Amino acid sequence: MALYATEKVSHGQLVGGPKGHASHGCVVQNPRGIRKYDGRTPHSVSRIDKVMNKISQMPSDAIALEDRFKFLDRADSLMTKWDQLLEEHRSRGMHRCLKIVELVDMICFHLLPRRKRSLAALARTCKAFHEQALDHLWHDQETLCNVLRCMPGVFDTYHAPSPIAGPNHCMRLLRPIVASDWLRPLDHARRVKHLKIDSHPGAPLDPSLSEILPVLSQCLPSHSLFPNLRTLRWNPGSSEFIYMPMVVNPSLTTLFFECEPTSTNLSILSTLPRSFTTLRNLSIGVVFDSDPTRSAVSSFVQAIGNVQSLSLAIPDLAAFQHIGRLLSLVTLHVTSFALIPSTLHVPAPNFAALKKLSLEICVVHEAHNCTTSFDSAPV
Repeated sequence: MALYATEKVSHGQLVGGPKGHASHGCVVQNPRGIRKYDGRTPHSVSRIDKVMNKISQMPSDAIALEDRFKFLDRADSLMTKWDQLLEEHRSRGMHRCLKIVELVDMICFHLLPRRKRSLAALARTCKAFHEQALDHLWHDQETLCNVLRCMPGVFDTYHAPSPIAGPNHCMRLLRPIVASDWLRPLDHARRVKHLKIDSHPGAPLDPSLSEILPVLSQCLPSHSLFPNLRTLRWNPGSSEFIYMPMVVNPSLTTLFFECEPTSTNLSILSTLPRSFTTLRNLSIGVVFDSDPTRSAVSSFVQAIGNVQSLSLAIPDLAAFQHIGRLLSLVTLHVTSFALIPSTLHVPAPNFAALKKLSLEICVVHEAHNCTTSFDSAPV
């Protein structure tokens, strides 16, 4: 059976019927009318849409007189023209002001931080808003759980008993992670610019990740989970500091971290400066309980360059002298000195660009010995 339909096309007729009838398949009395027909509008879907679509999908041997009238070419031409008409209508459907990237960005900015649900709804409303709304929604994060929850069916939370603190909220792995599981998390993780992981009192209560961080660090398909991260505050817990390299990247500009002075943590600390090429703000929180700890922190500090703001406990004289030679250092906050000799000497240039100095030293003579090193600084 060939196409059986009747529809007016311009001034002609599209007539179809069973083979053997007088019409013998598809016959158009005015074939040029197919290509010139402009009766379709974006608000109407007529029978001729279906007819033309049907013709364009039929094999050429099923259409009578195809060699003579080229019905397939004419139908394809008309369908293409109508698709363009619909596309133009869709593009005119949204106000031109909303096509300005800066205005959409301002709208998304005002929806944060109190209306994250509205921002998520905006991302689902229109493709024109999708990318910018998601960028704002993921810009600041205070947990890794939001990224991990983008792997449905992979992780689960449970309450683990603890004899000291009661039940602990923990996250565990339900099944093996495959490559396809990373597609959505990595798409959202690239939007994160500021990440804060804090275990101090008052921090958001999140499930413990101690069970799954070892797995994530091994199966992560990229060098960093957050390739565009700019600010990192990392203090998840004493046993989780070793996983910080999983989230840092060379574009990091601000880093705040605290760690227990264990051999494992200090070993990781020695590898971090190689990852920092654009670091400008650094805060280090390490308690000096032994000479190896001071030596490890001193090596880390001496490998840092081009920082503009620095907060730390000075581990030894070598680290202090290196800090004094930093021509980019503008702000220095010293929490303590592990060892303060009677006279601190820093070869010239001596804190040449330093403008703001903050000392947390309670002993008067130690503070006096320290401040003499900043005599030539433009503080």
